[in-house]
Amino acid sequence: MKFKKYIEKANFFFPVSLLFISLLPMLFLIFRVNQGNFIYITDDAYIHLAIVKNFVEHFIWGVTKFEFVSASSSILYPLILAVFYKFFQLGQYSNFVLDLALALFFLYILYKIFIKEGLSQNHASIATSCFIFLTPLISNIFVGLEHILQIVVDLCFFYFFTNILSSDRSNSPTDAEQTLNSHNRKWRIRTSLLSNENIYLMILSTLVTAVRYEGMFIIAAAIFLLFMKKQFGLAFLVFISGALPILIFGYISMLNNNFLLPNTLLMKSSLSQAGIFSAIFKDFGIKAIMQIMKYGYIMSMLLISISVLIFSIKIERRFFTKIAVYNMMFILVLLMHLQYSIILTYTSMRYEFYLIGIFIFIMFISIKYFMKSGLKLPKFLNKRLIIIGLVLVSISPIFSTVLKLYFNIPQISNNIYCQQYQMAKFIEKNYQNRGTIACDIGAVDYFGNSRNIDLEGLGSVDIVKAKRSGNFNTHFIDSISKANKTEMIVLFKDIYIDKIPKTWIEVASWRLPDNYICSDEKVTFFAIDSNRATVLKQRLIEFKSSMPDKVEIMINYSL
Repeated sequence: MKFKKYIEKANFFFPVSLLFISLLPMLFLIFRVNQGNFIYITDDAYIHLAIVKNFVEHFIWGVTKFEFVSASSSILYPLILAVFYKFFQLGQYSNFVLDLALALFFLYILYKIFIKEGLSQNHASIATSCFIFLTPLISNIFVGLEHILQIVVDLCFFYFFTNILSSDRSNSPTDAEQTLNSHNRKWRIRTSLLSNENIYLMILSTLVTAVRYEGMFIIAAAIFLLFMKKQFGLAFLVFISGALPILIFGYISMLNNNFLLPNTLLMKSSLSQAGIFSAIFKDFGIKAIMQIMKYGYIMSMLLISISVLIFSIKIERRFFTKIAVYNMMFILVLLMHLQYSIILTYTSMRYEFYLIGIFIFIMFISIKYFMKSGLKLPKFLNKRLIIIGLVLVSISPIFSTVLKLYFNIPQISNNIYCQQYQMAKFIEKNYQNRGTIACDIGAVDYFGNSRNIDLEGLGSVDIVKAKRSGNFNTHFIDSISKANKTEMIVLFKDIYIDKIPKTWIEVASWRLPDNYICSDEKVTFFAIDSNRATVLKQRLIEFKSSMPDKVEIMINYSL
């Protein structure tokens, strides 16, 4: 009996053990392939580190210490990261330790929710463990960004919102309350709106958008369903709560000559050359359809969720059941994400991580529901086998994609080490506090400490303004490079081939032969005049000996 109780208490440690068993080999390989250096699998992790370092050391919210720049798609995550960076003195390991802690918290939240939903401790442990292999959880620990925090907050929102909307209580007065006077009726409604459940939902609404701007999709879906159920008061509260962090940070950003929305959103979406409202309705639905057709596992998730929604409504004969609300929320959020955001299946799956995680969660809850439901099938069909078969069909594309990404972690990390990290170390050694131009700015800004201009626009508001106004051309780049007193330029030549000023002198290039994640396999170094070109050439020659052997280095020795 005591042994049984011990096993029950130890159930949560089973998925935790699997997490570390899966994590540690990849951590070892990262150190091994990168000559003893820990390197994230995306350069964007270093953008957060650069923001945090400048915020902690100089109280400047930006990728460099020279200006305020809204360069993060998260408001809350850099603030939490700043605490780790400041008080634990973890340096570049801050993201990794924070995301590992968040991953453990995510598994704990899952385990507790599964038990609340009626799963036994054993089944909850197994279901929680599946998230390690069916979602890109491991890879996102090495991504070093806010996406694990995002899925924690989003999952909690889905859970609280679904329980509120699927309950029988309503925000309107009951028949008995119709006899009360007007004052008492208003007080009753106000009290209902400010119930503990609704207050929790308002807090989560704020967190959803503060963690990541894609939280707007979840808020929009929740408001839509609340309107369907005529809970207009709660819909208004959710809208205000969700909009609050965006408006507050947007106001601070605009006071510092930036935009309401961060550069990451403006440069990575249709907002780059359009206003917010025109971008919402431009090619409405077309992009979502194209992405559904392109990615098999996305289509699988959508079709399975629609099928579960239809069957749940048919069985319960009402619309706002728990399973129906879960799936309606998921379908709405998925479609909005496909229309207005992007998918990064073969690099990190970080943008769709929250969708995959929520889908798998809903499927486990749905399996339990259908196993106990009154769904009638022909005698020759076994309900259990059909459900298991459908689940296997739906998760197999996800599992194969996640597994491929998992085994590519060392190579992706090594790509960042061989390109962005080497660029950063070269700038740190030779161009600290001097004018530079680059097009991949995370590691460059965190390690390099130069007065850097980002041609992509994520870290330079002047570039964003030029691109949105249609003035991003050769003349603009030449002017801003001179104003910045630029001594060295490193960029993807093939991407900017029609924008490079003719006066720039090509000095050298580095080529990465096994590129998997970088925007281009080759980066090219330029100088704006012959004197700087000579100096740059000599510094590149001196730096050559510290470069990884696999990088192909080509230097123009005739300069």
